[in-house]
Amino acid sequence: MTTSRRRTLGLAALGSAGVLDLSALIGLATGGPVGIIFLTAGLGLATVVAAAAASRGSRTGLQVAVAVRVIDTALGIPCWFVDTPAWYLTVVAAMFALTIAGIWLTTPGLRRTKPAAA
Repeated sequence: MTTSRRRTLGLAALGSAGVLDLSALIGLATGGPVGIIFLTAGLGLATVVAAAAASRGSRTGLQVAVAVRVIDTALGIPCWFVDTPAWYLTVVAAMFALTIAGIWLTTPGLRRTKPAAA
């Protein structure tokens, strides 16, 4: 697998995790915590936009996508310790898996390719 193929798969995984976060808006109908739902959906939208920018070659877009996914993954951890519907745990587990795969596949793109000028 070439580096560009890994990067493409990684960006697709990050973007898919962002789309899953946007599906958290369904939680509004089930009476979930409104603040967390909107925060998660906002982070999902930021991920999708940053992954789209990264797919066009933006290193900053890739950094933002990875940072947003790390923050959002940290926000998903508490749902395992409180009374949460099974469907939401399934979405969070899928989001975790996509985030881990996306970060692992795109990490080589975060390295500098040439030394910084002094």
